Amino acid sequence: MKNAIWAGRVVVVVSRVGVPSLPIKRNIQPGSGYKVSEPPKEYLPFSSAPSGIDGKGIILKTESLGERLSLLGMADMQAIGEATHSFLAVDVVTR
Repeated sequence: MKNAIWAGRVVVVVSRVGVPSLPIKRNIQPGSGYKVSEPPKEYLPFSSAPSGIDGKGIILKTESLGERLSLLGMADMQAIGEATHSFLAVDVVTR
């Protein structure tokens, strides 16, 4: 063993050499509560986009939003489109 001086004191330096141990054989078995015989389940998607759903609906009622508004000057059509889409996409359920 060697000695060293640390903070003004003599200490014994211990050197160790690490050696990996032999691997341990494992017997992997499924735990309790697993039903291996059942196939995977189908779940509904977490979210969906209504405009991406196939199929046709029926018109129950139509609403008039008023006459067409005329735009003056240079309108930002992207902003108008997003505002219109947001308005039409709102689904207010009256109970």
